[in-house]
Amino acid sequence: MEDLTANIMNMMFNMQDLMMDQKKNAAKMPDKDAYGYPFEPFDCFSTEPASFLEKAMMLDSEACDIFKQLRSLNRHSPLFYQMSADMEKIVSQLGSVCITKAVIEQQGENSSSMDQLLNRLTIDHLREWTAFNLRKCFASYMESSSVLRYNRMALNLSLRWSALDKRLLATAEKIEKIKSGLLKVDLTDKAEELKKEVSSTEQPNEKAEKNAAPLRDSGCALPVDKAAVRDSIAEAAQEVVPESVEEIAEATAQTLPHEDTPAPADPEQIPVSAETIAPSDEAELSENDTPTEYTDEDEDESDEQPLPIGNQYWMQDMAVLFSDPNLMKWVVPEYASPP
Repeated sequence: MEDLTANIMNMMFNMQDLMMDQKKNAAKMPDKDAYGYPFEPFDCFSTEPASFLEKAMMLDSEACDIFKQLRSLNRHSPLFYQMSADMEKIVSQLGSVCITKAVIEQQGENSSSMDQLLNRLTIDHLREWTAFNLRKCFASYMESSSVLRYNRMALNLSLRWSALDKRLLATAEKIEKIKSGLLKVDLTDKAEELKKEVSSTEQPNEKAEKNAAPLRDSGCALPVDKAAVRDSIAEAAQEVVPESVEEIAEATAQTLPHEDTPAPADPEQIPVSAETIAPSDEAELSENDTPTEYTDEDEDESDEQPLPIGNQYWMQDMAVLFSDPNLMKWVVPEYASPP
C-alpha cells in the first residue's frame, strides 16, 4: 500500500472539516431547492440493484403510459415527435426483454411471477405499437408534403419505426427457434469472449481485404440480456425446493416433541383437550378453533371427546405442521415465527 503522504493527510483533514461545516450549515438550508421543489429523504428509494423482472415491468409501464398519450396527441405537434422517438427506444428494449424471457424459459428457470407480470409483453403486442407510430408518422409526413413542406422529423421517425419492425420480426423468428429447441443461446461471459477475440486478431502488418457487407433483406434480432439469464440460473440454484409435502411431514415427524407419548389405542380416535373443544353430543372443529398439542395429561381428562372421522387426519397433519417453524414458514409465510 502506498504510504500516506502529506498531501493525502491534508486532504483527509480537509474532508473532515468539510463534513463538520456541512453539519453546521444543514440547519440553515431551506425546505425547497432553487426551483421550488421540496427535498426528499435519503432513503426515498432503495439502492438494491434492480432485477431483470423489475426493469422489464418499469419499461412496460412507461411504454403503456406513453402510448396512451400518443394516441391523442396531434401528429404535427413537436411533443408527438419527441414522445414517439422516446417510445421507439423503449419498444426496442422491450423486444430484448421478450427474447431474454424465452431464453430463461429454455433454461428451465422461469417463475410464476414472471409469467403473471409479463404475460401481455409479446412481440405481437410490440408490433402493434410499432404499426401505430409508423402510420401516424407517415400521415404527418404526407400531409406536410401536401403543402410543400419537408417534414424531416416525421420522415426520420418513419424510417426508425420501419427498421424496428423488421428487427421485431427477426426476434420473433429467433424466439420460436429457441422455444422449439432448434437454437441454443451461448451464455458465455462477455469478458471471456473479448479475450478470445483479442487473441485471434490479425497482426498490424497483415492487410486483409475487407469486402463491403451486402444489404440485409431482414432485420437483425434484438440482443439477449445474458447477464439476466445467468442471474436467474444462479438464483434458482440457491433455492431449495422441497420435493413433496409428504416427504417433509415424514422427516419432521421424527423431531416432534414428546416422542415418548403413547399413541391412542384406537388410531381413528385422537383425544383432544376440553380447553380446545367443549364436550357436546356432536363435537366438531369450527374454522376458528386452534388444535392444541397432544400431551400425556390429556389422557387423564374426564371430559374428552373423540374427534369425528372427518377431522382426525386434519389434526394429525396440523400437529406435524405446527411443530416445525421452518415447515410452517414454507406453507404459511405470514404466520411463520421470526428467525
